Amino acid sequence: MRNGENRYLPKQVKYGIIHPKDTIDMRKLGYRSLVLVLLALAFYPAGVFAQPSGDMSTYIIVRHAEKVDDSRDPDLSEAGFARAERLATMLASMKPDVAYTTPFKRTRQTLEPTGKAFGLQLEEYDPRNAGPFVEGLKAMRGKTVLIAGHSNTAPGIVNALLGEKRFKDLEDHQYDHLWIVQRFASGEVSVILIHY
Repeated sequence: MRNGENRYLPKQVKYGIIHPKDTIDMRKLGYRSLVLVLLALAFYPAGVFAQPSGDMSTYIIVRHAEKVDDSRDPDLSEAGFARAERLATMLASMKPDVAYTTPFKRTRQTLEPTGKAFGLQLEEYDPRNAGPFVEGLKAMRGKTVLIAGHSNTAPGIVNALLGEKRFKDLEDHQYDHLWIVQRFASGEVSVILIHY
């Protein structure tokens, strides 16, 4: 690490304290600091944000990246494609086992770089009927699951996995939210929100 670079690490990472309700703004971190944060999340002690095991699953939920226009099924914009590539880089240490998108191009294009990096086939779910989808997610054990949604569905999936309404719908300009939810067979659930 270059001299002084660790001053840009969030204090939670610098001092080894990552609380399951923390918010970390990845946009303020350099690339090396970003990698350190993700490694800290992947190997956090005491099971919180550790690699999945047989009794625990990890869910990574994002809103699709920036879109080119407001039409019904737009492609990603240049900024959106750049964010999708950044997401694939960020998730290198998390190694998703499965990836889900909605039927819309913007969610698919957001996860395509990650899918390609891990050899994953992107599976679709219906965002208008997310209840059965979330129940299927809750039944998974020992998996890392990546999910792309929309401003009004990604927070809802997070809330359903948590069993409480903690996050509200995103504003139109908010594309940088990434939630990491971990569910244990014991029923314990933890979440962290990262801005990337």
